[in-house]
Amino acid sequence: MRPIRCVSGSPPNRPLQPAEQPIGADEARTLLAPLTSSRGVALAVSGGADSLALMVTAACWRESRADVSVHVLTVDHRLRPESGDEARYVAECAGSLGLSARRLVCTGPCPETGIEAAAREARYRLLFAAARDLGCDHLLTAHHRDDVAETFLMRLSRGSGVFGLAAMRERIDVDGLTLFRPFLDLPRSRLAATASAAGLAPVDDPMNRDPRFLRSRVRAALPVLDGVGLSPELLAEAARRLTAAAEAIDAQVDGVLRDGASVSPLGVVTLDAATVTQGPDAVRFRLMERVLTAAGGGDVPPRFAKLEALCAALADGDVPARTLGGALVCRRGARVTVCREPGRLRDVARPLAPGRSVLWDRRFEVEVQADGLALAVLGEEGLSAAGAGEKARSGPRAALLALPAVRRGGHVVAAPHLDGQGGAEATFREVVGDRLMRPPLFPALDNRGEKTI
Repeated sequence: MRPIRCVSGSPPNRPLQPAEQPIGADEARTLLAPLTSSRGVALAVSGGADSLALMVTAACWRESRADVSVHVLTVDHRLRPESGDEARYVAECAGSLGLSARRLVCTGPCPETGIEAAAREARYRLLFAAARDLGCDHLLTAHHRDDVAETFLMRLSRGSGVFGLAAMRERIDVDGLTLFRPFLDLPRSRLAATASAAGLAPVDDPMNRDPRFLRSRVRAALPVLDGVGLSPELLAEAARRLTAAAEAIDAQVDGVLRDGASVSPLGVVTLDAATVTQGPDAVRFRLMERVLTAAGGGDVPPRFAKLEALCAALADGDVPARTLGGALVCRRGARVTVCREPGRLRDVARPLAPGRSVLWDRRFEVEVQADGLALAVLGEEGLSAAGAGEKARSGPRAALLALPAVRRGGHVVAAPHLDGQGGAEATFREVVGDRLMRPPLFPALDNRGEKTI
């Protein structure tokens, strides 16, 4: 292991302040109490002070839970020359605490733009896949109170509404695996103190200070905001209060959707126009956000200003066709219909493994029973070759074009609700209705992890 150094910055003779107290054994057991019935725990550890503190806390907790396996997962993004050495260092630190470690390496070309978002998605896909492979039912991350405050400010700068500004959730179910963030009420300084007290030196990632990234700029601004009374603690508390408000709005939207919305087998959502044009703005906007995300196969809600403009247009009267968030929206009289915008789908065929269900475009579950089949969008050519059945002819043409199609050698052999298609070779199930009533809380993986294609 590399030589250790103190990173807390505390002079040796000054008593530690409460915000600098390392996490002790009793607190570790309290923080990780939700893991009591866990079969296996995976820890996401980058090598920074926060995630090293998570590793120390989990090792302390495991002393009284020897029956639970704890695995350290570290992702090598290959974005910097030092990343490989840092991943190996994390494994050494884990070994010193009696924990096993696995290095996960990102493959494929490194992104040139949108590095933060691309790295985040790649990281979580690798972490969830590895956690499941190890038989874990919990994946822990070291997000803390300062992260909540930074995320709040980042989303505020982008004009987010109530749901964008709401705080991170402590626990989220991701297709049977629980993402758990035990440190959301703790400041960054306490995690740094915990790593230091254990003799672990954190990895220094210069990307955390790179002004090209919004989070780095926001982090640098936090001390200035703290000086005028906007402390990370206060910002995090504001985000938590908005979480409560968001849950109350969602409860109202649930009722509106149950009473005034329907979903066809083609994944088309039909609404009573009154649900979009009447009632509190917060409820109407959230209603349309959920509809657009579900019907449009989205993983990120549309910008609030664009959502507001769409709702205003729908309130004015008929809307022949308008697109937002990958969805096509129409209003005719008392009905609003929303379906997938076919032009946004890439016509790329993906091979399918027999007997394995996959989630396609976040709108359909597809399973095939034979080898040599691939999945792609139906499109104009496929629709012309296959011909529409009675069920399909009643739906918008755009919705037909945006259907999934199973192909063999380029020819359509199965598609949902088309004459002579499907049968023994493939089964389809729309999940737009499921997503509409249970919006994903973890957009990057859409509650399905690596199964999404």
